[in-house]
Amino acid sequence: YGERGFDYANLFCNPDQSALAPECFARRIEVVAKASGIERRRLLQWVLAWAGLSSTWMLEDGEEPGITLGVAHLAAAALGGDYRQA
Repeated sequence: YGERGFDYANLFCNPDQSALAPECFARRIEVVAKASGIERRRLLQWVLAWAGLSSTWMLEDGEEPGITLGVAHLAAAALGGDYRQA
């Protein structure tokens, strides 16, 4: 139950430096949005939410959220600051 965008968002928090390459991130967003049928904006909102949640869990565990937090910044930037609206 729930939105399937949540599951797709996890794909973007791969602990790999390529996750932070803006061109790679943008390409992945377009591919996943097209394949899943989820609107690009909605997918970006889920990526931002998932990355924020994951970063929080990492901080609670004493880990550095580096890449995951970077993914959150990329998603927020791609949303152009319009990430607070559903």
